[in-house]
Amino acid sequence: MGLPFSVHALTFKSHMDLTSVAKSQSNERRVRVTAVVSQMGLDRPTAQYVRAIAGTHYQRVHDRLIISSDKHEESALNRREVLEQLVSLVTEAQRLRGQFGELPRIKHMTRYSH
Repeated sequence: MGLPFSVHALTFKSHMDLTSVAKSQSNERRVRVTAVVSQMGLDRPTAQYVRAIAGTHYQRVHDRLIISSDKHEESALNRREVLEQLVSLVTEAQRLRGQFGELPRIKHMTRYSH
């Protein structure tokens, strides 16, 4: 089974600290994945749901998701963790699209003023 999105839209970033003492807590294990939603190869309704349910992981200005993890001691396990979270997010968006259909578009938001 393949991934439900294009891996070409993903960028992984990890940190390697060569000056830390062995067995010490460092940022070396933290992994961050960045994905531009419009480049993930998702259909429009699924991409809308991804943007809607991603919460604070979604940056609207740049249309990208950022998910990070330092849960595990090894960066390889954290890389797997963020990839699983991203797959889970896209799978949930596909399920919601199937259940509720396309999200309604808000054409114009009125300004709030007193």
